[in-house]
Amino acid sequence: MTETLESTEAIAAPNPKRPIGPIVWETILQMENDGRLITRRNLREATGLSYEQIDECIKRLEASDKVIKAGGGLIEVVPQYNAERAQSLTFMPDGHVKWEMADGAEEIFSPPEAYKHGMLFLAFARKYEDMEQSNKALIRTAELTAEVRELRRRLAAFEAAMRKPEDVAQLALLEAA
Repeated sequence: MTETLESTEAIAAPNPKRPIGPIVWETILQMENDGRLITRRNLREATGLSYEQIDECIKRLEASDKVIKAGGGLIEVVPQYNAERAQSLTFMPDGHVKWEMADGAEEIFSPPEAYKHGMLFLAFARKYEDMEQSNKALIRTAELTAEVRELRRRLAAFEAAMRKPEDVAQLALLEAA
C-alpha cells in the first residue's frame, strides 16, 4: 500500500537566522529615513533585541565609522561619501579659473562664476564647521552632566555621613565658618 499526500503545500524550510548586525543597521537607517530619534530604547522596541546585543552592534558600527554617539543617548548616522578624488584649481592669466578632477573632468569658470562658487563653498564649510562644533558641544554637555551627577551623589553621601550624631559638633563648626 502506498501513502499519498493529502496536501500539495510544500513544507517551508526554517528561515536561517539573520545576523544581528545587519538587522540593527537596517533599523537605524530606517529610523534615520523616517526622521525618528535613534536611541537604544527605540532600537530595542523596533528589533526586539536585548540592550547587550544592541550595544555590541553599536560598538562595531562606531568602530567602522558608520554611527556616532551624539550625547544624551542619541545615535547619529555618519554620512557615507565616495572616496575623494584628486583636484586642482589653476588661476589662468586672463582671470579664469580651471578646475580639474582626477577622472578627467574639467571646468573653466569666469571670475564672477569662480567668486560665486567660492562663496558657496565658504558657506558650506561654515555650515559643516557649525555642525561639528555643535556635535562636540553635545558630547561635552553629556560628559559634564554625568560628572555633575556623580559629584551630587558624592556630596549627598558626604552630607549623610556628616549628620551622624557624633559628627554634629563638627558639622556645626563647618557651617559657622
